[in-house]
This record gives sequence, structure tokens and C-alpha cells, in this order.
Amino acid sequence: MLDYTRGSWRVHAPEIDGRIDPNYLRIEAGTGFFTPDNKFYDDTTSGFCITGYLQKSDAVLLANAAKMYELVNLMANAQTGVFVAEVRMQADDLLAEMQEQCNKL
Repeated sequence: MLDYTRGSWRVHAPEIDGRIDPNYLRIEAGTGFFTPDNKFYDDTTSGFCITGYLQKSDAVLLANAAKMYELVNLMANAQTGVFVAEVRMQADDLLAEMQEQCNKL
């Protein structure tokens, strides 16, 4: 299992000098900043922040990487057909959520 940044991962267009460029997006995870020793701050590990010119769909994919990883891990370890069906429903929900995120950017 990968040791990735826990906590919410989010994507948004930051306001800079009073303006928002919809193509300049920020992806943040954890506390939104990195520490080499990955310390905890308010029960959240340090994380990362990536900012740059990105297509909305690419930014949404990156921002949902942790959720996708968890679903793939669940699917890989599924023991029964019923559980596989549940994970597929979760995947469908995540795809709809990602489409909604992209539409809101």
C-alpha cells in the first residue's frame, strides 16, 4: 500500500491580485504544504500544493487520485461478487462527483 498524503485533496482556481484565471488551478492535499518529515498539524499530515496552468479535467483527475487509489485497492482485494458490485457503485459515484467538480471549475 502506498503511503500518500491523507486528508482531503481539493482543486480550485485561486484568486491572485483580485482576479481568478479559470485555467490557473491549484491542487492541495493535507495541510497544503510539505515538510520532509511529514509532521502532523491538527491531526493532518503535511501535504502538498501544485499550482499551474492545467486543463480542468487533468486537475480533477489529480485531485481525486487518493480516492481512485482507494477504490482500486478495494477492487483488487474484493472477495465476493456482492462486494465488487458495491465498489463499482462507489466508482460510479466518484465519476459523477468528478464530473461535477470539473463543471464547477
